[in-house]
Amino acid sequence: MIYYSLGNLIFDQYFNEEVRCGAIVTVTLPSNGDQYTIEEKFVYLEKDGSTTVKDCALAVPTLP
Repeated sequence: MIYYSLGNLIFDQYFNEEVRCGAIVTVTLPSNGDQYTIEEKFVYLEKDGSTTVKDCALAVPTLP
């Protein structure tokens, strides 16, 4: 998996609806060599400057 622009949730990207949805990705790498896991959470940049967890994943472009 490749994730781009994860830092958008800390910048003032409130001017454009297309960039107001971002992602937080947690990758867990076990020390025993087991399979890694990836957890995705999506956040939305509100106009008041706050960031909230929100299901806005459809706005995040992905490749098949």
